[in-house]
Amino acid sequence: MTQRRARRGFTLIEVVLGITIVAVIMAGFAAALSYGIGIAQLSREQSVATQLLRERMERAKSESLDDVLARPATSATVTVSRMIGSNPKNFMVTTSLEPTDVTGDTVAETGEAVRLSILVEWTGRGHAHEREVSTIVTRVGLTN
Repeated sequence: MTQRRARRGFTLIEVVLGITIVAVIMAGFAAALSYGIGIAQLSREQSVATQLLRERMERAKSESLDDVLARPATSATVTVSRMIGSNPKNFMVTTSLEPTDVTGDTVAETGEAVRLSILVEWTGRGHAHEREVSTIVTRVGLTN
């Protein structure tokens, strides 16, 4: 009897199985990377929306109640375009005024107050997003 020397190497089934395992792992990494990029994009969009809210609120702080009440409309919407990365993104900024009855020590004395609300809306990755802040404007200034 002659003994055959054992061959070294892999069978076709072992190679195909190995390639399949590597492909599944790479697909998982690609999905995780895509998800991470999407979350980072949403985070940048939320930061821009928060910045827009702060800018509008700072403008409101610099106005008196008479200036606020002198606005022609109780609600106004503007589109603001900002660059996020290398892509422009449109944000809808709505500022609304609503007369309000606020009770409290200093506000009750003035008798005049309006609720100033600022809403920022945008669409990202196929979903609608929004951020909103509101405050009360009185003769003595802004209140929380």
